[in-house]
Amino acid sequence: MLKKIPYDTAAPILSRFVLSGDVPAEALATKTPIEAIEALRAAGALVDLVQFVAHALPAREGVAWALACQVDVLSPRTEMQQEIAAWVRDPQEVRRLALLSRLDEIGTNTPEGWLCAAVVWCGAGSIVPPPNPPVFPPEFLHAKALLGAVALLAQPRSAAEDPPDHVALTDAVAVRACEVAKGGWPLPEGA
Repeated sequence: MLKKIPYDTAAPILSRFVLSGDVPAEALATKTPIEAIEALRAAGALVDLVQFVAHALPAREGVAWALACQVDVLSPRTEMQQEIAAWVRDPQEVRRLALLSRLDEIGTNTPEGWLCAAVVWCGAGSIVPPPNPPVFPPEFLHAKALLGAVALLAQPRSAAEDPPDHVALTDAVAVRACEVAKGGWPLPEGA
């Protein structure tokens, strides 16, 4: 059993979201989580792979995984990624609230914006700023944001860039997922 995905099979994770259809849920349900990750990677099903991992990992580890994927692909590292890394290392509410105010500024048009949303929606506190009455996110809302944070990495950052290699990105996402699922902490120094 994996340290951060404590299930014998993929079935409990698959019950949390709907696969796109590239790989049938029935083909994955009896597999271990690592086998399911590998099957999705082998099928090149990036969106389903990201959804599976985002719904499988605890929220903080999911953010660390998505951040590591971004650091692998995006260069240079952004100020937003550094703020998110600080929250991952020390998830204080004051950091989450600072990211909540930043989310209003940056929106969700970028991988970093979606990663910021994942932190804000991780279930640790209200998703509206004080002094408003608290509003707590629905279960697994952070996983939807993790999908945006990682899946947008498949898009070019500008019209002048070529899109990233889909196979290489899918492989990197799966490798990072397995690393975190086994209890690794993938954040490099300075990220």
